[in-house]
Amino acid sequence: MSEEGAQEGEQEAPPKKKGKMLLIFGLLLGLGGGGAAGAFFLAPVIGERLATPDTAEAESESHEEEGEAGGGGGGDHEEAPSPGVVHLVDNLVVNPAGSNGSRFLLANVAFETRDASLDDQITAREFELRDGLLRVLGLKTVAELTDYAQRESIVAELAAAIEDVLGEGSVIHIYLPQYVIQ
Repeated sequence: MSEEGAQEGEQEAPPKKKGKMLLIFGLLLGLGGGGAAGAFFLAPVIGERLATPDTAEAESESHEEEGEAGGGGGGDHEEAPSPGVVHLVDNLVVNPAGSNGSRFLLANVAFETRDASLDDQITAREFELRDGLLRVLGLKTVAELTDYAQRESIVAELAAAIEDVLGEGSVIHIYLPQYVIQ
């Protein structure tokens, strides 16, 4: 009988652990469901509050639209320069100098031009642009490409490569929206 009692005691222990696991699982499920429900119902309310401008900003914008002066001054206002046209040269993949093919740079180069009349020229000479950009980036070592202090000089060299193809003074600004070294 003592053996049977011992066997019954062993058999009763697993259901207690199973009950604890079910309790923990139920608590986690309840917390996760509550969090999801809260996010579902509160997200629109929070989004509306973030999307609506403050009343002071809205009032100043309405005064500007009506032509009212917004705070004295009354002097001549210079208009902001009109934005240029942005062009993207994407998926530039190059092995940096001295890496022996073990490292690579994946970059997208966006450049802003002064006028839209260059669109046809950019389309027609896209391969020349890509080649010039790849040549500049391929001459850089991994150390140069990862050094943030050298970023401005790299951007200046990229601008010069683009201007070699499109003409002097055609580039307003260079952007590097994707720049990954592996």
